[in-house]
Amino acid sequence: MGNLRTAPSLATSDTMAMSKSATNMQEGAFGVLESSTAPAVSSDAPQPTILKVDWLPGRVFTVKDDPDRALQPHVLPKVLAKEQRWDKDHLSTEAVDVSLAETGAFRCRDPATFAMLVHGVLLPEECKALIAMANTKGFTPALLNIGYGRQQYMPEIRLNQRCIIDEPHVADLLWQRLQHVIPKEWHGRCAQSVNERLRILCYHEPGQVFEAHFDGNFTRRGDHPRAGETSFVTLQVYLNEGFTGGHTSFISRDHEKVAKVAPTQGSVLMFSQDLFHEGSPIEDGFKYTLRTEVMYAPLSVANHHKIMH
Repeated sequence: MGNLRTAPSLATSDTMAMSKSATNMQEGAFGVLESSTAPAVSSDAPQPTILKVDWLPGRVFTVKDDPDRALQPHVLPKVLAKEQRWDKDHLSTEAVDVSLAETGAFRCRDPATFAMLVHGVLLPEECKALIAMANTKGFTPALLNIGYGRQQYMPEIRLNQRCIIDEPHVADLLWQRLQHVIPKEWHGRCAQSVNERLRILCYHEPGQVFEAHFDGNFTRRGDHPRAGETSFVTLQVYLNEGFTGGHTSFISRDHEKVAKVAPTQGSVLMFSQDLFHEGSPIEDGFKYTLRTEVMYAPLSVANHHKIMH
């Protein structure tokens, strides 16, 4: 998932099926979980299944007790498994002016200020299916990656819920629909794929927020068939509407919001992972998004993958 890099002024860190009853206790490797639905709020999205935990702020998890891996595997909904009638000509793009936004230390990632909103990427029924898939598995508090395979619970910076699902079919669907607008090259690397590591995020209470941060790079390592690929562009997929607040806001050096993107269902916000941004506070309703990234490889690795595949 890569290391999340926060601004020095904000932090020193880098970054089951639903029960038949409304509440169910479940024992996990990381403590007792209580599964429940959030209070009803006016929204066009279903109530999220929140798995309550007993974590104390500051708790660190390793790959051995990773809560995102301890829950029941997901089931791919049929609407996502079948081919949909979809025409790329229905897509429309909108440049987002982030020229005044703060960029991180890796300024060599030209263009560091790239951001684009792409409308009409997912159909409404596909968005609803992704939300249902995550709710069937359940949400736990989103963690911050702090490097070396470790994650930390830091609600003072990141206060929202997360469900992580590895789903190559959905990644391929996003790649097929977006590849003609994705930056093909990034600092000498070639775009190869969309990461199958899907982080479905839920903001379900007023004030929930992801404070300003830089997205970390995701690198495929070891025996992964696409080892050597690294992410440089984030894909933020908006899965619903019917809530207030919850913009994606790009932040300047003096912490002013210089660009705000209002979520619209089925749209994808693509942007450089070297841009300082926040998930602004939700005011009312439920906000669901899917976050993944575009994977890039050096030309030599890209050619090897073409031969292998």
